[in-house]
Formats: sequence, C-alpha cells, structure tokens
Amino acid sequence: MTVRQLQFEHAETLYGCGELSHDVVRADKLRMVLERLFAINAGGVPILVEGRRDREALRDLGLDGEILTLHGRGGFYEFAEGIHAVHDSVVLLLDWDEKGEMLQSQIGALLNGLWEGYAPMREALKNLCQKDIRDVQGIPALLQRLTGTRVIVGASREEGGSA
Repeated sequence: MTVRQLQFEHAETLYGCGELSHDVVRADKLRMVLERLFAINAGGVPILVEGRRDREALRDLGLDGEILTLHGRGGFYEFAEGIHAVHDSVVLLLDWDEKGEMLQSQIGALLNGLWEGYAPMREALKNLCQKDIRDVQGIPALLQRLTGTRVIVGASREEGGSA
C-alpha cells in the first residue's frame, strides 16, 4: 500500500468520524485522479482537450506533458489521422457539457483504439466534479474552493510548499 493510499484511507476514516468535511474528501479523490493523469502525461501520453483555456487549466494544476487542443485545428478527420500517425495512445479529456459529450463521441470514434483505456479517468473527474462544473477549465477553481488553497499535482503539491 502506498503512502497516498494510506492518506486517502485516513481521510475516509476521519470523514466517517465527522472530523473532515465531504468537500475535503472529494478534493482528495479529485487530486488522486489528477495525480494519475499527471503520471500518464509525464510518461509520454498526450492529453486532448477542447481548447486553450482547458490546456491552461491543466498547466495550472502542474501537468507539463503534451496537451493537444481540438479547437483551432482543421477538420476532425484530418486531426485524428495526425494523432494516429504520431501517437499510440491519447487521453481524451473533453468537457462533460452537452457540446463536450457530442465531441467525445465524434472524436472518440475517429480515435478508436487510442483512448479507451483512459476513459475511466474522464468519468471519475466528471463524477467528482458533480454539478459544480462541466468543463476541464473549471477544475483548478473547484479544487481551490474545496481545499481553500491552490492545488498543484506532480512534483510540488500545493502553493506554500506542503507536500
């Protein structure tokens, strides 16, 4: 069992005893998903988001690997062909609003075989963000609201140096 798993189990126990709020536990779960996303991205798997603000949000969270944007490119088919030519896999992290769900379906069909292994990460983020936000760009602000501090995943954890 890793230190991170122990911290998470401890948070669940404290929540069960009334020592932690649901928001703190939810933020911890979000952070765990984002840390996994950081590791995958740092390992060379690009993340595909809708636009520039989504990419900036992931950068604000500490992700520093390749992040591709869907908007501002040519047609979807040509874009997908380019990804197939260069990458063996990709994390498809499009928004979970109505437009994002439509794009997820369209782009997902064109990138068949490259993204499905990472689909549970998007679903986990979607479920953990609940009805608070419906897009990638809102994740940093949601985490800050839940924790009371700026959250950074990866090498450094939070502003102020706590690890």
